[in-house]
Amino acid sequence: MENIQTEDNVSHSPVEVSNTCADGYTLKYPYKLATGEMLTCVTLRRLKVADMKAAKRQFKNSDEWDEVLIARMTELNPEDLTGMDLEDYQALSKRFRQFAGLADE
Repeated sequence: MENIQTEDNVSHSPVEVSNTCADGYTLKYPYKLATGEMLTCVTLRRLKVADMKAAKRQFKNSDEWDEVLIARMTELNPEDLTGMDLEDYQALSKRFRQFAGLADE
């Protein structure tokens, strides 16, 4: 599988589409990606300083960083997030805040 280059010049690995999700998040509402593949699960990775720097380069306003950082955390293209059900997106957003140490106690 070859990596996918996005408009932010970051190389993303292809999304692994499977029915099991041991180290990730299983979508409550699976959906089709632009490639035609059905996405049922996303793998989550911890974010790095480089991810934050990329978000800051792309957007000056911190209110706009979440989508970019969630895309990087899930290794999805930002365009693929737009087809995601809002309930799944909010669950991933909560995980993002936990990973970033921003979760409400």
